[in-house]
Amino acid sequence: MPLLPLDIWRQEIGLNPWLFWGLADNSVIKDNSSCSGLLREYSWQGSDTAGRDDLRRATLRAEEKLFSYLGYRNAPRAGRRVRDMNLLPLYTWLGILDFVLNGR
Repeated sequence: MPLLPLDIWRQEIGLNPWLFWGLADNSVIKDNSSCSGLLREYSWQGSDTAGRDDLRRATLRAEEKLFSYLGYRNAPRAGRRVRDMNLLPLYTWLGILDFVLNGR
């Protein structure tokens, strides 16, 4: 997943949310554009148009190029970290469990 959400990209470009997310087409929302404003999920669903999936992949590719150039991410990336320092040996846990259950 790219760090830049598609809806933020849509707002920055100034696209209509109803047409961008495929909730309505030009028969419902009238605009002065000669082309269809409806943006589909995949490019194969429409002729000569990019889909939202293409936008996601292009954004991810641009973020990876920026990372390789800068050497660091332009925003925090969600992930999992394992911390070994908080892991206790099994006998320590057994001792804690014995203390909690039996009070000794």
